[in-house]
Amino acid sequence: DQSGEGAIDYVDIVSVKIKIANSQLTAEYLHSDDYLQKWGITSDTVWQGNGFKLNTMITKDQVLDAQEKWGNGVVKIGSLKAQRTECEEFASSFLDERYSFETGTVLFKPTKCELEQFRPTKAEALSYFIAGEDRACDEDKGFAIQPWTKVRFENTGVILEEKRAIAMGNYFFTDLEGNEAKVEYTFGYKVINGELKIDVHHSSFPFVMAK
Repeated sequence: DQSGEGAIDYVDIVSVKIKIANSQLTAEYLHSDDYLQKWGITSDTVWQGNGFKLNTMITKDQVLDAQEKWGNGVVKIGSLKAQRTECEEFASSFLDERYSFETGTVLFKPTKCELEQFRPTKAEALSYFIAGEDRACDEDKGFAIQPWTKVRFENTGVILEEKRAIAMGNYFFTDLEGNEAKVEYTFGYKVINGELKIDVHHSSFPFVMAK
């Protein structure tokens, strides 16, 4: 039944099995972008002699979706500022879902860090976002518990590859008074179980020429 959510728009090839990481996908509708995007895949299928080759590429929509989830997560953390236990729990889950600390190296250079500029561990990243009495870095005040009411991204450019994507631009953080802070960013993403996760995050304030 293809009449519900995620309906197939068109069909090119039927009944093909694809091995993706440790999972096997039986694609009844192999050339349907709508079907394969549920696995984080965009398809461009070609015949190569004795079989089909599936060329996969991260899409810009996936990057935009990852950015929206990141921004919404930062806003949600701030909304929980007064409920410290819930705030800590959500912030921890946020880092697990949006960053790849559990699977490899993360290069994280936050905006407001003077003494400990780089945060390669989840504990140090958590300290930056929500601080707290048991924070890993003493200088942290809790960036995400400002709080912010809105985060929006303006990409100056996006590089899309088969298993990686990079985005650069400005993002804007709106505070409770409606003031907007402009910050520069570079995010690097990699695909983990069909989800884009951050393994490079560099953030800084724009340069201001001395008068």
